[in-house]
Amino acid sequence: DGEMEIWGVDANYTAAKATKGGECVAVVYENVPLVLENGVCTNLFNSKGHSGVYVECGEDREYELYDMFGEKYASGTIPAGVNKLDLVNCGRAYIK
Repeated sequence: DGEMEIWGVDANYTAAKATKGGECVAVVYENVPLVLENGVCTNLFNSKGHSGVYVECGEDREYELYDMFGEKYASGTIPAGVNKLDLVNCGRAYIK
């Protein structure tokens, strides 16, 4: 019942995002920055085949990084603007 957005259809899909209420699930398949909505908690999955994802946010955000086994390996704050998170391949970032 949420809102779904898909990017890069002509490039074999580069990213997808589903949002409902204050929660979002997103996946990136290429090096494209994912724009985060203010006040929406996001679970971001890296399916690019290599580490590192770009996010763009309008305010400082807290994050936690998890590997493919669900083990947390990093956390911190990302400042407003475009930032690179060191998210491993097949990992998940939880952004508050």
